Amino acid sequence: MPLSGLCRPCVLLIVALGLGAQDAKPAPAQKPIQASAQAPAPAWPVPPGWGHETIPFPLDFAPELKHQGVEELRFMPGFFDPASPNRWSYAFLWKLSDAELPSRAQLESELVLYFKGLCTEVGGKKFKMDPTRFASTLSQKDRGTFEGRADLYDAFKTGEPISLRLEIRAWSAEGHAFVAFIAAPVSASPEVRKALDSCLSQIPTMPIPPRNP
Repeated sequence: MPLSGLCRPCVLLIVALGLGAQDAKPAPAQKPIQASAQAPAPAWPVPPGWGHETIPFPLDFAPELKHQGVEELRFMPGFFDPASPNRWSYAFLWKLSDAELPSRAQLESELVLYFKGLCTEVGGKKFKMDPTRFASTLSQKDRGTFEGRADLYDAFKTGEPISLRLEIRAWSAEGHAFVAFIAAPVSASPEVRKALDSCLSQIPTMPIPPRNP
């Protein structure tokens, strides 16, 4: 159709498009995305059949812990079963942005807040728990290695008092403070503790070799 047969706005639009096509320049070729020179650290493996969870700090159940980072947890099969030999047996890791590693006294205080907050959040409406029972006692074996116990309640199932034996390792790597925990009832078998120790040894940045219980 000749332009004379078109309305004036249509003619102006066609002319503008034509001029734009003449003036358009090809888009510059995009540079290929370069792969990072440093590969991300591999994840902490989850043993077959184990449960796992990742929780960001500050923890909802223990906001008094003034950390930034994440908590990763690995639960043995039967963790929630009061009749299981693996009940309350798990390993957990704090990956923190803290510049310094926690001291023994700091860990004792924070573990009380941690377990008290956890039990209150999970079972505070189901069970009666004495706040004064929550306690943590640690001894330092060498730099970055602690042992001890925590007194709390089985807030998941029974509401009964329970005491956990703790093994803790702390180290710095990749600009973070790492604190790794093994927790299991004081009556847990050597096989349970060996399995937890093996799980902990798979943390990619772990510099401390596992110790036999």
